[in-house]
Amino acid sequence: MMKLPILFKNAHKRKAVFLSSCLITLVVLLIPWQGFPLWKWAETWYTGSFLHELGTNNRVIALTFDDGPDPACTPGILDTLRREGVHATFFVEGRMLEKYPDLAKRELREGHSIGNHTFSHPYLERKTASEVRKELETCDNSIFEVLQLRTSLFRPPRGSWNPAIVGEARREGKQIVLWSGAVEHHDAVTPEQLTVRAVSLAHPGAILLLHDGSYGERINTMHALPGIIHELKKQGYSFVTLPMQRNAVPAE
Repeated sequence: MMKLPILFKNAHKRKAVFLSSCLITLVVLLIPWQGFPLWKWAETWYTGSFLHELGTNNRVIALTFDDGPDPACTPGILDTLRREGVHATFFVEGRMLEKYPDLAKRELREGHSIGNHTFSHPYLERKTASEVRKELETCDNSIFEVLQLRTSLFRPPRGSWNPAIVGEARREGKQIVLWSGAVEHHDAVTPEQLTVRAVSLAHPGAILLLHDGSYGERINTMHALPGIIHELKKQGYSFVTLPMQRNAVPAE
């Protein structure tokens, strides 16, 4: 039979370990990162505010394009999409929209969805909540003035977010759209490499990130798009806009 002092000693050890674990957990959750405690980051992540995939087993893919409209790439991308009978989602910058309104009007006219990508594409995670709100609202105003519509779609620049960004997006009634795979990559430079990478990222319900903006730096993406679409079609994929059930809705 084990002696009582040993039992008490083991119980004391277990209690000490338990209390230490609780203290460490509490401290870790309270550690601030970018001005927010980690528990707030964890809470925000599980709010359901993020869309990475379409949540379907059907062989559908959403092609999304950021940073435009840009006369260097957007027209060629739109030409390919029209020729292939494919619709995509364009996350536009307000400043680019105001500079090239006819391109944005063409996107809408040809059946593509429009999303908010802020007005000036800043490092949004470095901004205050009021500055985040201003970027969202200013881009929304540009979209309304040029296209006479409102959109519930929002993609933060570079996919960066924090609890303040998410809070402001939710306050504005936005669905935050990220992605399941980024096609452009430093290891995929040529149109052929971009095509191979896009196919490797494909799966049912994938949201693929591409760019039609960045001031003429996406020429290879434009040239890769026909091959990307052809290869994905060969694998039985069709293409949808975001959200799947509805496009950006006309303003009342």
